[in-house]
Amino acid sequence: MENRRIVIPMHLIAEEGPLRGMIINFEEGTEWIIGRDPNVSDFVLEDTTVSRKHLLCTREADGITIKDLSTTNPILVNDHTIGESYLLQEGDKIQIGQNVFLFFEEEPPFLEETLPEKEEKPEEIVPKITKEKQQKSETPIEPQIPKLPSEEIPFEPTYDTIYEEQELPFHMLSESPFLLKVVSGPNVGAEYGMDKGKSYLIGKDPHIVDIVFNDLSVSKQHAQIEIDEEGTVAISDRDSKNGTFINGKKILQRTVITSKDIISLGTSSFLVIDQKAPSETIYSPVPSYEILSSEEKVVEKEAISWKKQIIPTKYLITAGVFVSLLFVVFISFFSLFRSEKVVVVKRDKPQEIENVIAKYNGITFSFNPAGDTLFLTGHVLSSVDHQELLYDIQQLRFVQKTEDTVIIDELVWKNTNAILSDNPIWRGISLHGSDPGKFILTGYLKTPQEKEDLMDYMNQHFPYLDKLENKIVVENLLLEEIGASLIKNGFGGIQYGLIDGELILSGFYDEKKGSDFKILKEKLDRLYGIRQIKDLSVASSELTARIDLTQKYRVTGSATYDNKGFGIIINGQILTVGDLLEQMMITDISPNTVYLEKEGAKYKITYSP
Repeated sequence: MENRRIVIPMHLIAEEGPLRGMIINFEEGTEWIIGRDPNVSDFVLEDTTVSRKHLLCTREADGITIKDLSTTNPILVNDHTIGESYLLQEGDKIQIGQNVFLFFEEEPPFLEETLPEKEEKPEEIVPKITKEKQQKSETPIEPQIPKLPSEEIPFEPTYDTIYEEQELPFHMLSESPFLLKVVSGPNVGAEYGMDKGKSYLIGKDPHIVDIVFNDLSVSKQHAQIEIDEEGTVAISDRDSKNGTFINGKKILQRTVITSKDIISLGTSSFLVIDQKAPSETIYSPVPSYEILSSEEKVVEKEAISWKKQIIPTKYLITAGVFVSLLFVVFISFFSLFRSEKVVVVKRDKPQEIENVIAKYNGITFSFNPAGDTLFLTGHVLSSVDHQELLYDIQQLRFVQKTEDTVIIDELVWKNTNAILSDNPIWRGISLHGSDPGKFILTGYLKTPQEKEDLMDYMNQHFPYLDKLENKIVVENLLLEEIGASLIKNGFGGIQYGLIDGELILSGFYDEKKGSDFKILKEKLDRLYGIRQIKDLSVASSELTARIDLTQKYRVTGSATYDNKGFGIIINGQILTVGDLLEQMMITDISPNTVYLEKEGAKYKITYSP
């Protein structure tokens, strides 16, 4: 017998998290970046809690040194934060986002195999290689497929890759006898088929549950639905953080549900519908017809033969008097009552509900006429709007029960702004909205990097990204645009600054260009991010409008020809008209002043001859 040992370079293996089984080999190069962005990272982690550039790994003489690059979600080594850098040791646990990696300088114990001397020829081993970007090169690294000698048996790692093919653990077909339909929350509209004699685990962890809810308020294993062979449906809570509710009441034990019950998990709500339940049918009675026999027809004909008979006159008079009295009594009796036509109005309940909630733009509803139950979902601006909505619904007497999962935007603003104010850099940022279900992020940040860090945080923690509008202003970029406009229009001598959206202008400009300066200010006022302009600049003559550089430069000598400046000595350098002084061109030399220009800005240096 001969012991075989497979040599593997220093590497990280994902032990826990969504990327469990992923291998990162430190084989090519000396520096590697681990992050979420494939354009800047050498090893890409498909995890929303990982920053674009999360971790820097460097090969040193003593081993692999790591440096934390994330400001929003720092890494943990053995459950502790690190300083500027840390030298990895054998078996260290590194938490990156939701994943925990183990570091090995050599192969881990579970990769060692004892191989027999003579065995059948093994199959080729294809190492599981993560998607990487080659260090400092545009050509991608091709995965190497090593082969073992014919007398060796390939080893099988005890961990799995993250690209393992699996069948969906639940049915999406409408032929299933039971249907789970989501009526509110991030998964609204989703439908899942369920069969008798089975149980289904509900949560947000796709590796352990049968029905996945992409909802941050849902636990990894939130609840379990059980359906027996007789079609009885029951639900139980799996010690979730936010609990499980049936018709607004929290359940503490296994509870039987029906198609009329609404189940809420966090911000998501759903119904379990029995698709094969019998439907009620309205039967109409068969009309009956009376058929006369031939004998009855003869009797009827004989009954009308009295017309041919002669009635005595006294009988006619008596009958006339009796009929007249009867008619008078009849008219007198019915004159005591007023008759009105009875109109039967058929109520259109959904239309009445639609008319009531028409003024609430962000609200949608579903009405179940079987139990006169109303389901409300959507957004309202404030708590007052929510109370008014419920009051208007109460005026509809036919609504017996109201279930609402309406989101109050005002509370979302307050919670988010409280979190943002805890970070000193983000205190100038605020969240608000003008319409229900529409969120606007406004404010001022100094650099593009600060804006990028803020958006990384919002992508991870804000549940309504599809309704978020970003209107953040980066002051450095806005100042560059203002400075370029001033120089382009010949006002390079104007100083400018920006404080919370207020543009402050100061300095001097040529009074002959006063109308041009006014037009420029109107253009600057229309730039997004400028709330108002405070103009402290002064219109003056061309000479006084120049920037004075006398304190910076020293004139030690000058030469004139025909009463005109010919040459000048500035800081020991002999210059004349047309020469450059630190990128500023000398345009004129007078007996007392040197005139210069640079990119539209005008300068002067005064001296005594």
